[in-house]
Amino acid sequence: MAASGIDIIGDIHGMHTRLVAILDALGYRRAAGRWAHPDDRRIVFVGDYVDRGARVAEVVDLVRELCDQRIALALAGNHDTNAIAFATRAHDRALDAPEAWRQASARLAAGAADAPAPTAWLRPHDAKNLKQHQDTVRGFADAHGYDACVRHFMTLPLYLELPGLRAVHAAWIPPAIRALDAWAESKGVTAGIRAESIDEAIEIQQSRRAPDDRHWGELLDLGTRQQALDFAPDESVSVALERIVKGVELRLPGDARLADGGGHARGEMRIRWFDAAAGRRYHEHALTKAADATKLRALLGERRIDAGEYPATLPPLSALIPYDAADAYPADERPVFFGHYSLFDETDREFGTVLRANVACVDNGGGYRDGTLSAYRWNGERELTRASVVTVDATAD
Repeated sequence: MAASGIDIIGDIHGMHTRLVAILDALGYRRAAGRWAHPDDRRIVFVGDYVDRGARVAEVVDLVRELCDQRIALALAGNHDTNAIAFATRAHDRALDAPEAWRQASARLAAGAADAPAPTAWLRPHDAKNLKQHQDTVRGFADAHGYDACVRHFMTLPLYLELPGLRAVHAAWIPPAIRALDAWAESKGVTAGIRAESIDEAIEIQQSRRAPDDRHWGELLDLGTRQQALDFAPDESVSVALERIVKGVELRLPGDARLADGGGHARGEMRIRWFDAAAGRRYHEHALTKAADATKLRALLGERRIDAGEYPATLPPLSALIPYDAADAYPADERPVFFGHYSLFDETDREFGTVLRANVACVDNGGGYRDGTLSAYRWNGERELTRASVVTVDATAD
């Protein structure tokens, strides 16, 4: 029997209890070791299974179980690809997750997170990155479990395209996806999944040739392009990957800085990649929490995004971000779903899900105490509505 609908679930971040609660709210049941839905629905996870929550291993196991039983398809998120980079040595691009886990565990146990790591990794084990990843490291009892988790992440597709919908972790950027497709074809692997139905996509997920550790060394190696936002989406395969799993960012003018969710001062902002940037004010084009947009407005006033005040040493904005109307996600295109942005507002629970009639973000802070784990219950419609959003909050914990 063909699937009757698809439930797109946002970033979980180790929140196992919330994941179980939203599966229950959506109608999925487990009996005699098998998962099923009474209406034969399927699930698409948009990525970010690790970090922040304490039950990372259980989240990864449950998502894998749903995929293995042909109930779900799971995409990779930036925290998942970060985990691969965290476990990949810099000098030879070799995966060594057991050693990465042992080093990180020892430093966390000793309270020495600020001490230099003895081996260089593609994602440096500095204080910032170790703090972000600590719940994942502590979430596995041994190096074997951590290694299995990281190797599983290497098998996850980067995007999904069906006749009725698209899904990606952070941003659907056509030149980046074309660059990834061309690179994957040259390597004899597949980067994403295109199929005529969700059931076909799930079968492809089980049988496709996914990138291995050698390929991931290329995907994750920004090299001299450490500031990926300063390069066109198709500049390299690593920049293309950054665009779709971490979103599109724009430098703030001058010395303007805004604190991110981790309290780090950032000189760039995430933007509404599905809209054209030309003529927009910074705060209205930011893809962030309502409170942060308010901070941006206080910081920059009514200043508009203007290529004239962008550093002349860099490529024009039109080469780096969706700038003109022709670059925006078309209003008549199939719906696109993504996560990544932790869009939630404690005073407005309807904030940040359906952003346009065919654009929806299903990451509403599910990995945070005050946020909600969200899902969109899709039944083939081209015009998305807030009424189809299902959420669970901290009461589920």
